[in-house]
Amino acid sequence: MTDINRLRATLAANAEMTLGNLDSVLLEVELAAQAITQSFLSDGKLICCGSSATASISEYCAAIFAHRLQRERPGLPTMALSGASIVGQSVAHSVSQHEVHARQIRSLGNKNDCLLIYGPGGDSPASVRAVSAGHDREIQVIAITGNNDTDLSALLTPDDIEIKVQTNSLARLAEAELLLTHCLCESVEYHLFALEQEPT
Repeated sequence: MTDINRLRATLAANAEMTLGNLDSVLLEVELAAQAITQSFLSDGKLICCGSSATASISEYCAAIFAHRLQRERPGLPTMALSGASIVGQSVAHSVSQHEVHARQIRSLGNKNDCLLIYGPGGDSPASVRAVSAGHDREIQVIAITGNNDTDLSALLTPDDIEIKVQTNSLARLAEAELLLTHCLCESVEYHLFALEQEPT
């Protein structure tokens, strides 16, 4: 396979995954956007976390909510929980790396907050314990998961919101999580500030 054909196949796989998941996740995305909007209106904040590669997506999510995506508007109270921070390293060193998010959620989370968890596409004790911590703090949990985030999905309750991406590929899942992050931010901006998406 030539490089051009390989690139075409990768782009086609992304397009197929995106179009294949479109209808199945629209309702959950809108419910999640409404929950995040209500959190901000109730003086809550958005707490984002992810494991492995999705930790970077959670930090990017916090950046665009706290600053902006495409349109100028007031910043929104959002934070990403990082295992690389001094707090995260302290928890991992003295307790367990699996508690790195849960400890921070229990100390920083409040009832009006929303917890947005990015599934890493496989077994993640840290994500599972983060969900449990969110439940303990009575925080609305939103999870973006792939087919292989089975432990994370199993812990979610009917009160939680799961945006399930039907893929087994880590690359396709990360691409979908980034797109869904943009969708959530744009929808919340619309609800709060009546900002329409800019033309692409």
